[in-house]
Amino acid sequence: MVWFIIVLTLALGPLQWITLADVGLQLKPVHVPFFLLSAVGWLRLVQGRVLVSAVRPGFTFASFYALYLVILIFSATINGSGFMTAIKYIIYFFGSLGWFFVLITMERGKVVSAVMWGGISAAVLFFIVALITLQMRGINMFSVVGSALTTGNPAMMQFMIFRNVFNAPGVSSEDAVGVALRHTSLGFIFIGTLISLANASRARVALAGAVFAVLIILVSVSRSQILALALALAPLAVSLPKTFPRAFLLGGLAAIVGACFVALKVDLSGVANIIEQRFGNFAEDGRVGMYGYAMGEINERLILGHGPGYLFDHGGARLHQVHNLFLGAWMQGGVLCLLAAIGFTVSLISVYLRGIASAAGSSEKVLMLGLLVLPLFRSQISGGGGNYTLPEWICIAVVFALAVPRTRSKRAGEPRTQLEGRLGLATQ
Repeated sequence: MVWFIIVLTLALGPLQWITLADVGLQLKPVHVPFFLLSAVGWLRLVQGRVLVSAVRPGFTFASFYALYLVILIFSATINGSGFMTAIKYIIYFFGSLGWFFVLITMERGKVVSAVMWGGISAAVLFFIVALITLQMRGINMFSVVGSALTTGNPAMMQFMIFRNVFNAPGVSSEDAVGVALRHTSLGFIFIGTLISLANASRARVALAGAVFAVLIILVSVSRSQILALALALAPLAVSLPKTFPRAFLLGGLAAIVGACFVALKVDLSGVANIIEQRFGNFAEDGRVGMYGYAMGEINERLILGHGPGYLFDHGGARLHQVHNLFLGAWMQGGVLCLLAAIGFTVSLISVYLRGIASAAGSSEKVLMLGLLVLPLFRSQISGGGGNYTLPEWICIAVVFALAVPRTRSKRAGEPRTQLEGRLGLATQ
């Protein structure tokens, strides 16, 4: 049952354009299985099924993030606004803790299997629903992609596909919901990509699922998702030659020959133009100007901040919350909030670097740890200071449950949890 709930959570994740109810937090289909599994995790904690040694590696991150939440609540109190934003952060934090408690009480193989199949299902379900939705609106997805590659216009894929999938017919303004939520949708597919690649040597379906997920990310032309995927895969350049030297050499030679053939026989001007437009003009990105404007807002309330979820008018047309975790934390909760955000970010970086250093040529572990790239990287170019999206929280929970080494006490009768210890209970 738990295995199925994990799969269902990831599978429903990309359907971000569907809202079941708005209760301050917009309730999406994915929230139902996510919070159900979280409740199971907290129940297991109360039942004493969670080992102290299993929880300990995530204590530093959780402590800094809890401090961050306390500061935000204080900021909301003195500013008289932003309580719903802070509550949203708290709900996701405790929800992800519940997920973590479930994952560390399951067999590792079952967790990997569930996350892998959930990620593959996310890519397949998103593709099917998007294909049908666009077709009903008279848009052929394959024609759009083909035209974009031919003309070198990334906007056709970035806006025409996702905006028409995420919004009602006729919605085309810049304030439409499509572009904002596509990153959350793609986050679930990012998870499926890495976990499927980690299992590619065991199952062909995993390799096929990974390739399919990568194609969806590429078609999205989302710079942050593509760069996050590249950063997550980068350590493999070190581990693969050590683990599979002959396969790496043959694969590299085949890739070079294939690339040369394609370059000589296929017109790639459209693809080159898309790459140039999406990755060759970072200095012109609107975020650069936004960051400068945000610093002005921060200087107005340098110590205490403006309150959680603070929005500012940038460009006279739209309201923005600065797309950077540290600036967002500073603007919302002041300098103490910034320090707390630096604390939980550094703790994640430390977990990632120590894990990579100890991977010892294990491509599977490198890929598992690569999940942390999503919350670490995307939080610096999106969102509003610590408000990780749901797939980013799942990435954190999965890494701490599967990829972080832990020591288990061999002493008989060790309390499984602090709660169990206080009650005087011990494992048999």
